[in-house]
Amino acid sequence: VGLGQYEGLQEADMSGCIVCPGLIDAHIHLESALVSPREFVKAVLPHGTTTVICDPHEITNVMGTDGIDYMLQATEGLPVDVRFMIPSCVPAAPMEEAGANLSGGQRQRLAIARALVRRPRILILDESTSALDSDTEARILSGLREALPDMTLVLVTHRMEVAAGADEAVRLSAGRIVSSGRPDEVIGASPAPAPFQGIEKR
Repeated sequence: VGLGQYEGLQEADMSGCIVCPGLIDAHIHLESALVSPREFVKAVLPHGTTTVICDPHEITNVMGTDGIDYMLQATEGLPVDVRFMIPSCVPAAPMEEAGANLSGGQRQRLAIARALVRRPRILILDESTSALDSDTEARILSGLREALPDMTLVLVTHRMEVAAGADEAVRLSAGRIVSSGRPDEVIGASPAPAPFQGIEKR
């Protein structure tokens, strides 16, 4: 291709042939083939696969770093380019049945973590720490303030100690606002138990 004459280090007469680029398998678990890497290559190379990207999390969960060492050594010198990513899901978590065996507190913490990934400007937590003990709840709320200091956090809670830590509190009763203002003023405004909306202005 191009002007002039060129000579390659290796040349082959491809007259009458079809040249096809090698295929890349972008994500596989090589150990799931239940054969050695060398036997795996014998099976896929004739079909045009010349590169595979492997996630060795299955063998790593079973054997640890010895499993990774084996995979690296067993794929040396093969006619297929085998690349490895950092194993995902290692170590395995005891969250079988799609998390159905998680406790209420674990589910709440997981939900909060999923919300924080998006780094929201406003986060509303409606009794989202009700299944947690007071110490864990306090650590989570403190961590939220430190991790996202510019986020506006709205807390709906029945716990007075949670409402007391807000910048502004709103007391609701029967769906109506009973009082609002500084937490120390609102908490002492009525002895009747009613849910709070604590608003932290950041």
